[in-house]
Amino acid sequence: EWGTSVDELTEALSATVMDESEIIDIQFVDGDPQRAEDVLGWVVQQYLAVANADARSDVRNYLDAELFAVLD
Repeated sequence: EWGTSVDELTEALSATVMDESEIIDIQFVDGDPQRAEDVLGWVVQQYLAVANADARSDVRNYLDAELFAVLD
């Protein structure tokens, strides 16, 4: 789709979880700014699809609601 091999994409892509946070720093190095933006957008969409489908999210939402009820 982007006219490059999987190996080249893998080498150009990096993701790092920032210390003591839930923030992920995702970088893609490419000579074509539009392609870099497209690849990063696709990576973020794929990550969010997986993260939002996490089976633990239902449990997490329940526990958050229960904690809120106790603290309220």
